[in-house]
Amino acid sequence: MEGLIKRLDLENDKHLYNQLYKIRSEYIKNTEGINKFTQLGGITKIIESLAAKVDNEASESGDKIIEVILSILGNCTCNSEESANQAFDAKIIEHVMTILDNANSPSIVSKACRLIGNLAQFQKIAIELQSRGIALMISNCLSEDADLSVLTMAIRAIRLLWNSKRFRHEILSFGSIYKIIVIFYKMLKNNNNANEQQPEVDSEVVILRRQHEPDRTISKEKLQSLIERMEKHEVEVSYEITKPERKSNVSFIMPSEKANLELVSGIIKCLLTITATSSAQVAKSVFADGFGISCLLFTSNETSKFRAMSLKIISNMSSNTFAQEYLGINNDLVSDVSSLLLNSDNLEKPLDHSEKRFCINILCMSSENACNRGKLRRSGVFKSLLSVANATECEKELVLLIFMFFQFRFDQLGLDTLLELGFIDVLIKILADLIKKKEVDHIKFDDPSLDEERKEEQKQKQKKRSIVDPPVGFNNFSKYMRYDPGSPSSSSSGYASVQQFSPSRCSGYSPFNSPARSLQDCDDSDSDIYSPVCSDNDNDDDDGRENTTKQSDFDILTYIYENAEIGAETKENDAEMLDIEDEASNMTLKGDENNESSKRPENETLKEIEADPINHILQLLWKVSIKNGDSPAFVRQSNLLVLLATAKIVKRPHGKIFQIFENILMQTRNFVAILKQSFVFKIYELSRPSYDHKDCYSCSKMKIISRELLNVYTSVAESGYGRGEITNFLLTGDNETKNKIAVSLTYIISCHDILNDFLFKYKALDIVMDISLSDNLLATAACDGLTIMANNLRIKIPSDDETLHKIIPDDFIVDETILTTKDDGDEIKFILKDGEISFDKETLKRSSEVFNSMLSGAFRESNSNEVKFPEYTVDGMKYFYQLIMLTNNKKLKSIAPKVNDISVVLQAYELSILYILTEIQKPLLNVIKIIINETSVQKVFEWSLLNVNQDLLITAICFYLCGNIDGKTKHKLFLEAMNSQYKNEWKQLIVDTILMKCQSL
Repeated sequence: MEGLIKRLDLENDKHLYNQLYKIRSEYIKNTEGINKFTQLGGITKIIESLAAKVDNEASESGDKIIEVILSILGNCTCNSEESANQAFDAKIIEHVMTILDNANSPSIVSKACRLIGNLAQFQKIAIELQSRGIALMISNCLSEDADLSVLTMAIRAIRLLWNSKRFRHEILSFGSIYKIIVIFYKMLKNNNNANEQQPEVDSEVVILRRQHEPDRTISKEKLQSLIERMEKHEVEVSYEITKPERKSNVSFIMPSEKANLELVSGIIKCLLTITATSSAQVAKSVFADGFGISCLLFTSNETSKFRAMSLKIISNMSSNTFAQEYLGINNDLVSDVSSLLLNSDNLEKPLDHSEKRFCINILCMSSENACNRGKLRRSGVFKSLLSVANATECEKELVLLIFMFFQFRFDQLGLDTLLELGFIDVLIKILADLIKKKEVDHIKFDDPSLDEERKEEQKQKQKKRSIVDPPVGFNNFSKYMRYDPGSPSSSSSGYASVQQFSPSRCSGYSPFNSPARSLQDCDDSDSDIYSPVCSDNDNDDDDGRENTTKQSDFDILTYIYENAEIGAETKENDAEMLDIEDEASNMTLKGDENNESSKRPENETLKEIEADPINHILQLLWKVSIKNGDSPAFVRQSNLLVLLATAKIVKRPHGKIFQIFENILMQTRNFVAILKQSFVFKIYELSRPSYDHKDCYSCSKMKIISRELLNVYTSVAESGYGRGEITNFLLTGDNETKNKIAVSLTYIISCHDILNDFLFKYKALDIVMDISLSDNLLATAACDGLTIMANNLRIKIPSDDETLHKIIPDDFIVDETILTTKDDGDEIKFILKDGEISFDKETLKRSSEVFNSMLSGAFRESNSNEVKFPEYTVDGMKYFYQLIMLTNNKKLKSIAPKVNDISVVLQAYELSILYILTEIQKPLLNVIKIIINETSVQKVFEWSLLNVNQDLLITAICFYLCGNIDGKTKHKLFLEAMNSQYKNEWKQLIVDTILMKCQSL
């Protein structure tokens, strides 16, 4: 080889051609030969020969030499960077540009384009090619009458140079992509049969079209039979009878010649690269005149070898934000892709995973177009897409499917079709999978984002209040209204900020009718995203409701399905296609990290779904629940628990998730199903989240929502239907059912008269009390139910001063200075259970006539200056004496200083009664009402009975009923009370208190 390179005869064209031909055919047939040829400087040598021929006048022998040199250079630079660099250093670009500008031989131009494509794979050379205006040169090669080899290599060069931003802009400006599409269309068009008469569809066949149902082919004979039956049974249906389209199935044909097939293959690979760039010009060029999409749909049919690449191209274009306006133009796009996906398993070569993914992407992204939504609805592909959504583990695929479903939120016909196929179950299954990976991420009160969100909420509410009355709201909850279990009443169960909901009794309604629905008062962002001029629905009345048809036992679709005379789908004949491989199909321009293809502008809605899929699923479920809240899927126990778990983790539980629950609970049809599941207990659990964050906006809202949802359910429970069902269960149900219903009604019945009937007439209170005093699984729920019921009955710890619960008393601190007696004064010693202590005698005498008489008269205590109190403690006497000092100094407030030990306060209270110190009795009684809790209530109760104190007895009983304690703690207190010597009195007082409140209004 070395000798041959040195002996290249530049003078004799014939000898030179033979030498070059020998090099091409013998020495550079493999990588080893190419490397050796390059190392010996062969590239530089033959470029010198090329330069000489390019500079000379054109001749037949010169063209042959140029052709063989370009062939050698093309082979050498295909995969060798060293060869490409040597060619670049030898000024090959200048010569190639000259050849492209002057050459007339298609073979030479083709090989020059091939060489450019090879060189374009290397960044330094590609930059030089761009600066020399290679885009214009290549664009000039793209004419419909150009040689096939020239077109193939020119298109390949475009593909390999595409990643260059400058080249991309230039080639688009010359309209080159549209030229490629025109060539593509010309190559596939079936010119042979263009003038032949197409076979006509059987004139005896018609198509039945109805709303969102797939079209059904039927014979005219059978149609006549159906019409007669409809007339006989007086059935009205919304079918539209249409003639089948006479569509040619031979518009395109795959070329059989190798050169033509290579060109088609090159165009498809080029489009695969081009469409990876999201650009308005690309979208317009590929979709212009419908040529591109029609050809791609043909090459993506079930028998095509180019099916995967064609589907990928269409998928790329579907993701192009600038291509959306074109997606609805082609009538076959959705139907053809849907057909592929639906018949995947029945194809000769089933779709692989990537092809299915492309189909899903096409269908999902096409759904932004209203026309395509109608086609999707009628294609029958929903079942397959729902199946994929239910099973997929691919996050990207799931986001796409959510995106598609989200587009149907304004298409009631589409939603109806989806609902029939289990849409709700699928959405909740997706939701369940998402919340498994989701951690609680709540909003703190000091989060600045709350201020903006609250302003937006107020704007939305003001707009909607001007239309109709709002539903049950949240009572102006603000960041400054902290959720405080002790405010405004220590007897509150945490719902002090919630208005009591006591709906009037209604006349009752059937389980298939719902209460009047109010406009959802929510921060619906949909209005900012999508505001359709008209509905996607085909048949809507002026009021926005879908037209319905009369129902009958006779169903046409069933009749059609049960008969075999249905038009069968036809399939195209199988064809074997050549699999043309491009030697550089995997090569792209490297190093251009900032090119546009790596920064594709994404669909904004898609980005939002990817960032927060839970919110968008909730919006979908909310939309469905407005008209379909009575769907059986919504009251399935597993689904309700998923929705409940979601409410516990979302930042804004008062948004869509609350309204979904509201729409479900207010449906009369759902009442019994939810009641039997004891779901009301789960709703109440929202008020006591296990992770109860401090200063957490979300947790505080959730506590309010818990009561609001129970109030919603109350409206159905107190209706005639609800009362009837509860009564029936209490009278005829088994023990387990009776227990569950009895406990449930304490949560949901707020009307006093109705509650009185259930509790006493139908003995529900006896059942609830027995459960709360047992180890029954419902014991905790029963105790929580008593708390809710007590609040509904407005049972609270009595107080003459309604502002009592807003006053925070000072903690008691022993003032040692006032306990010390004066040197010149007498003192009185108190001998107590746990020690001794002395106080100033004069102070005690001035405080009470009883003390004055005892310490001034001829009593033993006066003579010995000693008082024995074996029942009292030192702490109790200190507290009592200090209250006397505060009274003498007129510093005692309406509530005595707070002491955490209830025994100390009770001792002081007992002493105040013993010594008739009326000025400190009320402050002491008030502080007991403030500090009473689960650890002290039994002591207060027993003391009140032992000392016959009505005020403290009522305080203790009210705390048992309405104290802000959880069900487990209350159950424990109830069991302790039943172990007391006063258990019978305790139980009777509980029942009497409830009875008195039920009958008081």
